[in-house]
Amino acid sequence: KCAICGEGFFQDFNEKIDFGGDTISCLQLHTIRTLDVSAESEECSIMQSQYSETCCYDAPEVPCILCVEGAVQITVEVDFRGQTQSCESVANYLGSRSNNGTEECTSSISEFRDFCCFDKCTICMNETEMVDWETYVDFDSSSQSCGNFDWYFTSNVVKKGSQECTDLQMAYSEKCCYAPIDYTVPACSLCKQGEVWYDLNGDIQVEFEGEPRSCNEVSNSLFRKSEDSSEICAQARSEYFDSCCFVKCDLCQDAQLD
Repeated sequence: KCAICGEGFFQDFNEKIDFGGDTISCLQLHTIRTLDVSAESEECSIMQSQYSETCCYDAPEVPCILCVEGAVQITVEVDFRGQTQSCESVANYLGSRSNNGTEECTSSISEFRDFCCFDKCTICMNETEMVDWETYVDFDSSSQSCGNFDWYFTSNVVKKGSQECTDLQMAYSEKCCYAPIDYTVPACSLCKQGEVWYDLNGDIQVEFEGEPRSCNEVSNSLFRKSEDSSEICAQARSEYFDSCCFVKCDLCQDAQLD
């Protein structure tokens, strides 16, 4: 089968071309219109010379990023390359087709930055804190991961400093955000007593931070948020060790397994 793009090049599916008087997408060219065309035929060579520049591209070594210091307003439309396109489409095109520092990249950033980019809200009030993706909260009539706020802020263009941003931070930042520990010191390990390590019964359900959580979720949360020597770690072991940790049966009783 005829391949429009040479080795090392990627297929563009969205660009439009004139094919025998019909306007079609490159996707149709790559799939349907070349279906019965032999790779060794003259017809294939002609199609490659006519359409490869439009329908094929070489991925950039350092992609052009439209909104370096912000997020893309995905629904805003601008005139780009002779067509009305969403800012999201512009950002995707530049990221996949243009190298950082090129004329196309710098001129596009200069032209579209003010229209397409915004300073997006974050759920954490303190910028040094991290979002806990494993914590779920009631939001927008459903239980959602704290990490989903990032998509909500992007799709609804919730700007940093706006009233909506402040309201959501006030309501959810305490539960969704945490200060990362210093990993130069040991992190909290739930199933450890002194220098002895026990096995984790990860599927057991316990009440943790006011919600039913598996022992595996409790262990992961403590490991990410608490140091081994902290009071929080000690209290968690006291409360959850008996439910979550156990000594695994030693079939051979210290002898070698045959």
